[in-house]
Amino acid sequence: MTGTGLRIRMEGARPAFGPRARWVLSIMAEGLGREARFTDGPADIVYAPRPPAADEGACWIPLQDTAQAFFEGPGAFPAEAVHRAGGLTLLSPPADPAAAIPGDIVASAFYLLARWDEYRVADRDRFGRLPYARSAFASIEGLDIEEPAVEGYLAVLREALGLPAPESWTVFLTHDIDRIRRPLEALLPDDLYLARRGTTDSELIFLLLMAHGLERDPAKAVQAVVALLQAHSCYGQGCEEAV
Repeated sequence: MTGTGLRIRMEGARPAFGPRARWVLSIMAEGLGREARFTDGPADIVYAPRPPAADEGACWIPLQDTAQAFFEGPGAFPAEAVHRAGGLTLLSPPADPAAAIPGDIVASAFYLLARWDEYRVADRDRFGRLPYARSAFASIEGLDIEEPAVEGYLAVLREALGLPAPESWTVFLTHDIDRIRRPLEALLPDDLYLARRGTTDSELIFLLLMAHGLERDPAKAVQAVVALLQAHSCYGQGCEEAV
């Protein structure tokens, strides 16, 4: 590894999955505090069907054609149950259970990060959302919403690459949230209220997290803000009142 770059070489990806693999690997690199740099030469990570030469010293992520091919079909769920190997939760059988990274974590990560179940399952609740009962977390045995599999993938990559553990928290808020009532803004301290740069719900939630001690105790801050959102959102008071 040189500087902040993470050299990544892909070999043998299915044409339809290639761009998806690059997207996932870029996100993983960012999660490791590095910038993805794709190459056809020497690399730090090799995503390929076979291990790289031992003298290259690269971290191998097994590329499994069947795992990638799943995304070319109409299915919503890649398996009835997860596969476990090397302490990881995989959505396809491991390619090499004895390897440091035993299976195609790129394909599994794409399924989870892209929320492929939402794309393939037509069912929606009255708010237009995929019901939990029809989601991958309810349909794939062993897939636990409280144990993020992708975090495990990052941890094993970090160890394989010899990278230090993160020293601080980073928060990424998704767009898929209910609209929050204006009274929540009144709960912000003056300094954070004046720090606003937009009018999005995601910025408001982040500022609420800061107000509840995100930097001191992230878990406690998240719990406090989740309670606020439940009280002021569609879940707590009905959609008509929440808007």
